[in-house]
Amino acid sequence: MNNNLYPFPIFNKLNFLTEKEYQQVELIFDLIYPSDHVNGIPGSIDAKAVDFVTQLLSFDDKVYYKISNWRLQYREGLKELEVYSLSEYKKPLLSLVKSEILSILKKLEKDEITNWSPTFKQSTLLELFIDHCIQGCFSDPRWGGNKNEIMWTWLGWVKPPQDINFK
Repeated sequence: MNNNLYPFPIFNKLNFLTEKEYQQVELIFDLIYPSDHVNGIPGSIDAKAVDFVTQLLSFDDKVYYKISNWRLQYREGLKELEVYSLSEYKKPLLSLVKSEILSILKKLEKDEITNWSPTFKQSTLLELFIDHCIQGCFSDPRWGGNKNEIMWTWLGWVKPPQDINFK
């Protein structure tokens, strides 16, 4: 098989998420995978996990068939979370404290947020956030996350990434 047929998508700093959406996802990811700097454990913000997401969502749908659905879930899901935050807490999502956001994530998990759009299940959005957070933390840095191989280094794995040779 010719290696050029499946080039590794190098992080190219394309952004799907707006600045506000980026900050919202970063806030959520920080609760999913927080750092513990006292004990030297990096978290999703240190790993730039949201860079992985905004990069992944900016790729052409040909890279992976679920990308277009993920775009919809992020865009619509973040709008729904903003509406819920404004109705429940009378302030935008970015102004909430961690305990309030955690409360929202717990409601997402149980599909308990009222007036949610029927486009997709709330728990599906939370699962997507969790999956992408972990992937963004531990992926090959060429995908945009795991900045400077911070998570690999923390785990003790320091071998540099290499492309797969499809022969």
